[in-house]
Amino acid sequence: GPIKKTLAEAKLSTQDLASVEIVGGSTRIGFVKKKLMEILQVKTLSTTMNADESVSRGAALQSAILSPRFKVLPYEIVEYVPLPIKLSWDEEKGDAGEKGVEVEGEADGADMPTNSVVMFGRGLNFPIVRRVTLRRQGEFKVNSSYDASASQYGLNPLSTQDVSSWTIKAPVGEEKKIRVNVKQDIHGIINMSSTQM
Repeated sequence: GPIKKTLAEAKLSTQDLASVEIVGGSTRIGFVKKKLMEILQVKTLSTTMNADESVSRGAALQSAILSPRFKVLPYEIVEYVPLPIKLSWDEEKGDAGEKGVEVEGEADGADMPTNSVVMFGRGLNFPIVRRVTLRRQGEFKVNSSYDASASQYGLNPLSTQDVSSWTIKAPVGEEKKIRVNVKQDIHGIINMSSTQM
């Protein structure tokens, strides 16, 4: 199931695969190999890496890449947002007719002014900073939480959907444009990068 789901989400078929490398101790089990070859429709599975050490070697490589003490040849590692995260604001006031909301980038729902937008969609690379501009005055809250669609990607519906919350204080009086910059950092953690008026 997970293999077929992964191929479908990546928009790939088994014919698109040039080779398949298997890692982990359980890949030594004959039935597991046979089933993988059947699902992936390949004649052989590659086992050029040490099945037991490959994950720890990958972690060591990533540590060396992040460390300022080591020089590593260029090697691309793509971080992948596993669950979609939305930004919402003024939940009690929000409606579909709200004007003055500007969302930067390819956010889901960016074309529909409302009180929430999926800022960090599943499959997005991080670290990344996304921006939403709101017309506000006085104090207001901005919240980040998992989108309702996160349950189809493995988020337990009984677990909390909330990620983080921030209070922004703008001057009272005339509405101003408030630019909210939210960052998903190198660890995948959501935090407010900055706000500007």
